[in-house]
Amino acid sequence: MNRRQFLASLGIGASSLFLPSLLRGAKGDALAYTDQPPQRLLIFYTRHGVWGEPWVMDPEGLGSNLAWSSDLSLLAEDDFSRVLSPLYRFRDRMSVVEGLSLLSAEADITGQRHELGQVHSLTGSPVQLMGGVPLGSSASVDQVIADQIARADRFRSLELAVGLPENSVIYRGGLQVAPYESNPSTLFRRIFGAENSVEEAVLAAQGSVLDRVAERYERLGLSLGQADREKLQIHQQLVRELELRVEGMSSLACNHSIDEPTGGEGYNETFEAMASMIATALSCDITRVISLNMGEIPVDELVDGYSGSLHFDFAHNAFNDELSAEVMAQYGKRHSEQLASLLDLLDSIPEAGGSVLDNTLAVWVSELGDPAHGYDRYNAVMVGGNRMKHGKYHHFPSTLPYDAWSWDGGVASVGPPHQKLLTTICRAMGLNVDSFGQEGVIGSDGVEISLKGWLENLT
Repeated sequence: MNRRQFLASLGIGASSLFLPSLLRGAKGDALAYTDQPPQRLLIFYTRHGVWGEPWVMDPEGLGSNLAWSSDLSLLAEDDFSRVLSPLYRFRDRMSVVEGLSLLSAEADITGQRHELGQVHSLTGSPVQLMGGVPLGSSASVDQVIADQIARADRFRSLELAVGLPENSVIYRGGLQVAPYESNPSTLFRRIFGAENSVEEAVLAAQGSVLDRVAERYERLGLSLGQADREKLQIHQQLVRELELRVEGMSSLACNHSIDEPTGGEGYNETFEAMASMIATALSCDITRVISLNMGEIPVDELVDGYSGSLHFDFAHNAFNDELSAEVMAQYGKRHSEQLASLLDLLDSIPEAGGSVLDNTLAVWVSELGDPAHGYDRYNAVMVGGNRMKHGKYHHFPSTLPYDAWSWDGGVASVGPPHQKLLTTICRAMGLNVDSFGQEGVIGSDGVEISLKGWLENLT
């Protein structure tokens, strides 16, 4: 869907204007944030890390041994790396971070490297085994932020996927995997189906379920033990949250006319359908936190005449096979193009003198540093939001003493821990924190390496 089609679907044409400030809340109160729109978070999650040479940039030839920052706004489009070039038009509103490490995942021995990275990348915490299955031991960064910025009467967050990735990477809390939705039609009915729904009719006829049974709940609670009373309280809270969401969604006054997706279950078709609904959901304040988990792109969509497993046939061989290197370069660039098209949609929606993108922080991360399972040279891209110091490419050298595995024989030192990135994201979203997840790892010299702090030149 191009920009003009998307604007038309939302009713944003020459004869109409989308006004989020006129949206109504659950009690009919106007959500007057014309001057103060809500802050939003979008996680764009891809697999296999980055294939370094086509991705990294060093426009001033400053090398890898020192920390440095380069001004993206001064670069010509030809100066951008091959993979990041589709994002060139966002250079003034973009921060690129290169040279971090998944140090805590490197120190964790409770799973395979993909699984460890999928847990640590967004939770910053160790894996916890449950029946031999490696799971996250704490909430992922998007869920922690949702706790602070979500509306009680709308969707707390949306977990979406394209291409059926093998695992969800989102955790509501310890051992609490948040399943993703990968069917665009199901997502459409979920977020746009509250109007004239059975739930709405029931609430209108009966009023609040909890208000009507409050006395019964109170009497029942007196006869229960402590553990059962706690279960009853949790149940009451879940019912109340559902009531608030149904009530809030039934009062939604967002001017959209997106049709329910039908047919076309290919990778690109699914992404395009998801992208339009993501932009609508964020702009209509249906939710303020979304994660999009991108599965593997079919190989035949990257290089003509080839097929096979991207993971086993190409990713693992990127460092020693020319064709594999080309496939992974195309893989990274395609994801960059997809992210850019999603950002275009957000940027096309006017809001408070700017656009929805100005109030949405989009974060692109992965579960690995490189396709051969390395955890060093971990990179990230952040675009949008109005609380970040954008417009810079930041390189961090490998100075922390830790013997890490690498495709080229191992490394004796790694870059700053990625927990600093997660903490930075939290601070950019208004959370007053100085750490996220695990707080320390023992280095190769026997001294603890702190994982606390944030990337101060980004906020």
